Amino acid sequence: MKPLVSLSKEDERLAQLRDLMQGHKGKSSAVSSRDLADKLGIKERDTFSITRSLIERKLQIEGRKNLVYQNYVDEHGPLDDDDE
Repeated sequence: MKPLVSLSKEDERLAQLRDLMQGHKGKSSAVSSRDLADKLGIKERDTFSITRSLIERKLQIEGRKNLVYQNYVDEHGPLDDDDE
């Protein structure tokens, strides 16, 4: 079955980036830009500018999602399944 909405290449890479980064929290399990570029299928030179811009974009998205969530909680109270 074909998905209702097709994702752009950037959206696909952002989803892959999210999946890759979930297992890498903290300094001890850091992942390099080179490794991320290889796993995402990005061919880059030494600056890894495409990979870094994807990471920055993902951080912006996550920051906005957190802001929306916090605004919702401030206005309507915590969600039922929220453990806070």
